[in-house]
Amino acid sequence: MRQAVLKQSEVVNKKDAEMKPILQIFSQKPKLPVSYIKYNGIHLKFFKPYSMTIQIVDKRLVHENVKLNMIVSGKNLDELAKEFFDDFTFCWKNYALAEDEKLAPDAKKAKQYLLSLAEEVE
Repeated sequence: MRQAVLKQSEVVNKKDAEMKPILQIFSQKPKLPVSYIKYNGIHLKFFKPYSMTIQIVDKRLVHENVKLNMIVSGKNLDELAKEFFDDFTFCWKNYALAEDEKLAPDAKKAKQYLLSLAEEVE
């Protein structure tokens, strides 16, 4: 039993050791620029690169956009990007493409914000 506990703690220490370089990189809250999104049939081009500020929370990469009420996370950059693309295109479909009269006041603000960031292209 004791041997199994030691092995389990070795695994935890190994995972912590693997995360240490990532934690050091992200301790400065780096920004990942996004110039376009081509995802789920939507192709968006940002007027200027969207700056994804990345934090580490509970050993996960996290990006938050308060204006869109969006919090996405992933265990690596690929997973974080997929979650961001998924949420951003959801917001685009449901706010930016919606008719103003069908949107609540907060949703109209989200629409204006989205349209200030990007445009749909083919």
